[in-house]
Amino acid sequence: MRRPYPFILALLILAGLPSWADTYDGHTLAAVTVSSPEEVKLLYDLRVDITNRKGNVYKALLTDDQLCRLKEKGLRVEILQSEMDEDRRLWKEADEASKALAASSYYTASKFMTANPPAGSLMEHLLALYDAHPDICRLYNLGATQDGNYDIIAMKVSKNPDAVEAEPKIRIYGNIHGDEKIGCMVACDVLDTILVGYAADPQDAAAKKLVDESEMWFIPMGNPWGNANDKRYNSRNVDLNRNFWGPAGSGDGYPSAGPWTEKETQAIRDLTEAATADHSKKRFAVSISFHSGDECFNSIWNYTTAAPLDEPIFWASRTPGTGCSDQNGCLTLAPHGLAQAYKDGCTQPGFWFTEGGDWYVTNGDTNDWAYGEWSDLDTTVELDLTKTPSTSQIATDCAYHRQAVINYMLKAFQGIHGIMTDTATGAPMDGKVAVTATASAAVPVPHDYPAIYTDPVAGDFHRVLQPGTYTVTCTAPGYAPTVVAGVGVTADAATTCNCPMSTTKLGYSSSTLADVCNGTGSRGDGVLDPGESAVLQITLANSGPAGATNVSAYLSTLTPGITVTQPSAAFPSVAGNGAATSDAPHFQFKVDTSVACGTAIAFTLHASCDQGAWDSSFTVTVGSVTPGGTATAFSESFSAVTPPSLPAGWTAQAVSGAAWVTTSSGCAGNGLRYPGNSATANSWAFTPAVTLTAGVAYTLAFNQKVGSASYTQKLAVTAGASASASGQTITIFPTTSLTNTTCAARSGSFTVPLTGAYFLGFQCTSVGGSGTSRTLTVDDIALTYVAQPTCVSHPCAPISPPGEVAPGGSLAASQQWSGKTTMEWSTLAEATGYNLYRGLAADLPNLTAGGADACLRQTGSATTAALSEDPSTAAGRLYWYLVTGVNVGGEG
Repeated sequence: MRRPYPFILALLILAGLPSWADTYDGHTLAAVTVSSPEEVKLLYDLRVDITNRKGNVYKALLTDDQLCRLKEKGLRVEILQSEMDEDRRLWKEADEASKALAASSYYTASKFMTANPPAGSLMEHLLALYDAHPDICRLYNLGATQDGNYDIIAMKVSKNPDAVEAEPKIRIYGNIHGDEKIGCMVACDVLDTILVGYAADPQDAAAKKLVDESEMWFIPMGNPWGNANDKRYNSRNVDLNRNFWGPAGSGDGYPSAGPWTEKETQAIRDLTEAATADHSKKRFAVSISFHSGDECFNSIWNYTTAAPLDEPIFWASRTPGTGCSDQNGCLTLAPHGLAQAYKDGCTQPGFWFTEGGDWYVTNGDTNDWAYGEWSDLDTTVELDLTKTPSTSQIATDCAYHRQAVINYMLKAFQGIHGIMTDTATGAPMDGKVAVTATASAAVPVPHDYPAIYTDPVAGDFHRVLQPGTYTVTCTAPGYAPTVVAGVGVTADAATTCNCPMSTTKLGYSSSTLADVCNGTGSRGDGVLDPGESAVLQITLANSGPAGATNVSAYLSTLTPGITVTQPSAAFPSVAGNGAATSDAPHFQFKVDTSVACGTAIAFTLHASCDQGAWDSSFTVTVGSVTPGGTATAFSESFSAVTPPSLPAGWTAQAVSGAAWVTTSSGCAGNGLRYPGNSATANSWAFTPAVTLTAGVAYTLAFNQKVGSASYTQKLAVTAGASASASGQTITIFPTTSLTNTTCAARSGSFTVPLTGAYFLGFQCTSVGGSGTSRTLTVDDIALTYVAQPTCVSHPCAPISPPGEVAPGGSLAASQQWSGKTTMEWSTLAEATGYNLYRGLAADLPNLTAGGADACLRQTGSATTAALSEDPSTAAGRLYWYLVTGVNVGGEG
């Protein structure tokens, strides 16, 4: 079987670069205590390589120049000599164990070799796994290290490893910092566990699901040179986990200049961003980057404490910027989320959880690139307090994290999964898929998530989400968007939602309505009323770039009392990004007399053409609806009172301190004032009773100011069923400290649970200090609401039969026709048609009664008739003719 591995990169000779024995030959590990934001900023300005933080103590690797600069600035810097000595002892122990091929030892770095790899190397271990599982494993050389002496080796595991299938892709990446060797071992342990479980009889369920239904990429050693040299950095002294792209901008905060300068980071980038002869671009759904030096789960972002749009997948709540963990109460793990899944499987004592920027800020790390550029839910996991634990600790650390990592990987299956295809060819497409949460117990809604990318070969996408209901929006250049609403997600289950994409997309754009009374005789006011029928002329818009041909649409509704009488209509062809209006007789429907004025008729329009079919919805309102305007429930400007008296109906209640009064020094004339002669006031002013309606949103607005900037007053506004402090049960404005000495506007909305009389209460409280200048003034109080909309309809009146038809043309007053071949008559405005009868003189009384001699000669809308009597029988005979007007009201 073919074993794919890329071309060998040429050896890069770097002259004049230092070769460190280990991390601490170029840097000093120190604890830096900061006491202000300015000192924190200094660390970042100096591009200090921060590795940890506990409260206001930052652990960092300092160059000699940085160490001097920090001490010059007066920062407290403690050299962590004992920790450096211990790390060096452990690195030496690890190196000696590996050289001795001890049973418990770290895998070593090497070139990519398919024959006789070095004993004890990562290459040897991965090659052995491939040989044991050639049906599901493939080995890849992602490229040489910057120095050219080592290769970055990856293993892909999948049921059909040579095919690109519609399944989530998962990346496990370790040992980015070369001296943090435990990451390589945990990555390999998870890989080993999955392969053993898959080959077992019976198969392990988690291993089977991961192998059969996902594509996993393991890159256990991301910095082989650093691993071989016990160094955090690569051969050019670059911190690789600051060399990725970062949202803060190119070069910002990187210890080295700019992102992507190193071959090690380029190799990881190109796995996602560049197709090679061996593999296509990989759109990873979830991934983990292993580090050590602490024991925690570290989510995105790392460059800021701001919440990413995917925060609900990690945390149910978080207080940004406080180094939050689930141990100190300022962070709560989201149920069914990635952090909770990890916690459920992690057995390491003291393991904690944080958002990266809350812990300490970095720029250019793996997580932010993977998420910021590709919406890959990438997480840093710090595996051990020690960078390279004793070899005797390897098995323990692997056991701590084994199930946690597998739990995290399994979350790739929770959410919305589908394939984007071209409807014309069926071919998979390279596009984007965005989702919006519309209903969820775990996520505040509505909530928009960033778009994820489809696999450019298989067209599949995999969006990890919390349980809830979502709207899915699929886009691709040159195609009309596809939107699917009401997609449900349940815990630990995959929901399928495919994205058929067309270069044509038809949807409802607008409509014109002609109202008709009782099915005929247009009222013509353009307002649809109960009892009327309507002709609906609909315009379709094509939001795609390609034209639509053979276009038709079908109209339906489930609104009670509405009957669609003409449900289908044809349309002209619709050009790309164009529009077209329905052909006559358009769409028609009836409104029952029982339908209430203001009813919104919900219509669904199914449009179809040679290029596909789409559904859209719109509403038509019965009656003429006027939106409700702003109405005032209560207002008080205090202009009609004489200070210090309160307006009529107002009451004051001082629990302690002085009582509220009015003043001539309000914000605009008179105002309501707490006079400020108590250090510990608790004083109330109550409005007269105001009748409020349950469920209506009221807005309370007023102006306020404090007498002196050197004092602080506190104001709260409430509502209750009585004019007393104890009767105030609804908080409109909670207690707020005020220092504004000029008038400031306040505004807020509230509702009441029961309809009835309420009293608004203004409460002033103060603590400490005294003096008459310690005043609080309130002015221009207005309590408003939006009135209910009104609806006016003009129901159809019954239509009366038309009047008498008069002779037309130049007929004589006697109405006798002689020598005529046609007859004519005048039109009636209220008639929709005419009946022409003929009879003899003797039968004239029964002419319209349906008698034996009555003869209906003609019916229809014409106002003329031919006289074509048979001369052999008609000569000399006298005939009588009668013309009647007809409409839905009857015959005239």
